Amino acid sequence: MNEKEALLQACFSYVNKRIATYKDEIVTIQESIDANNKCDDIDDDSGRGKLYKDLDKNTQHLSEATKTLEILKLINPKKN
Repeated sequence: MNEKEALLQACFSYVNKRIATYKDEIVTIQESIDANNKCDDIDDDSGRGKLYKDLDKNTQHLSEATKTLEILKLINPKKN
């Protein structure tokens, strides 16, 4: 494996780790939202609002990381 291939592999590893982290975070937030929605005695929506903001933020980050992964797939490390 040459330096270009090693660098590209490191980039793939980094981006794939980010994608996995964002997906896990999204699942956790969605579970929290679902649990929060089941509680009828909660009058304060500020916690729910923060969860939705966090969900939106992580969804955007996931989209960006996925785009980065697609760009990385276009790179040919053997080409000069």
